[in-house]
Amino acid sequence: MKRTVALTVAMLAATPVLAEQIDGSYENTLQTLYAVTMQGSRAPEGDPYCNDMFGKFVGSAISGDYQINTETLIMSATANYEGTETPLNPLGIAGVYAFMGFPEALKGIGVNRIMFNLALDQSTKESDVLFLGNDQYNCVLSSMDAN
Repeated sequence: MKRTVALTVAMLAATPVLAEQIDGSYENTLQTLYAVTMQGSRAPEGDPYCNDMFGKFVGSAISGDYQINTETLIMSATANYEGTETPLNPLGIAGVYAFMGFPEALKGIGVNRIMFNLALDQSTKESDVLFLGNDQYNCVLSSMDAN
């Protein structure tokens, strides 16, 4: 019995772990613009403000690349928006491959951060751009519908 258990453990330890490397790209159209409070809650009453301030960006394109090692969870991503490439950092959120970056070069047009989420099964690729608003609202431009 001891020999069988030891042999099984040795075989399992010698079995190579097959990590999957996910390399991909994405292209999204940012189609939904909506307001959020400073705490991040949805604020429909602020939508007119967001449309007035940042409505010209509705329909704009965002693209990028990502590399994810599913075993080590070492990952990286980039976003290309309004002619600027931004490195995105992994966020470590369970249940999704999530990234965020702070594009300094886009502060002049109000962009504070860019986010990219990839479903674990790679079925959904969501992009969001956060525009700094006023003292009541910030504005999110997303490739998905508002929550």
